[in-house]
Amino acid sequence: MRFRQLQYSVPGTDGGGAAELIFSVFKQGDGGPVDMNIQRWVGQFRPTDGTEARVDQRTATIDGNKVTILELEGSYAGMGAAAPRPGWAQFGAIIEAPGRNVYIRLLGPSQTVLENASFFEEMVTTMQSD
Repeated sequence: MRFRQLQYSVPGTDGGGAAELIFSVFKQGDGGPVDMNIQRWVGQFRPTDGTEARVDQRTATIDGNKVTILELEGSYAGMGAAAPRPGWAQFGAIIEAPGRNVYIRLLGPSQTVLENASFFEEMVTTMQSD
């Protein structure tokens, strides 16, 4: 994918599918407004079996940078998907650093993403600007 600078596979456990850990970096002004990207990510998750998609959003200041952290869970219908994938989750962070925005997403089957929630949180909250 052309907007992904780095992408890693995060293996699932106990037969769970792998998730993707994705890093994208945009020069300030590129990649669109942060709020529109947040709306796009939220819009990619739909209700599953009558249960609304879970959306948790918060902001923090980390190493002097504004960071928006999202937790999403439901049926994922990302760009180019033929059909929604039920039972998926995403942890996302948008770091508004000087001169650039850094987008980090952990996306995949809910079991794998939720098992790695504490690792994602630690990674995002301990990052330092260079």
